[in-house]
Amino acid sequence: MRFTQNAAALLQSAVATVPTTIAAVEFQKDALSAWKLHRGPRPPPPPFRVLLSVRYWRAWRPA
Repeated sequence: MRFTQNAAALLQSAVATVPTTIAAVEFQKDALSAWKLHRGPRPPPPPFRVLLSVRYWRAWRPA
């Protein structure tokens, strides 16, 4: 009996958080697209051999 009550409460709380989670994800998507628009496209990834050079990787990696 107690398990069913716990399960019901858990389900209720999970359902209650769904809209806020969806809203948060949508907001993040919007923020990300705005940031990409502002920043321009990401530089193309370097070839694998050069990637092994940490100095080059740090120079290429966005700040």
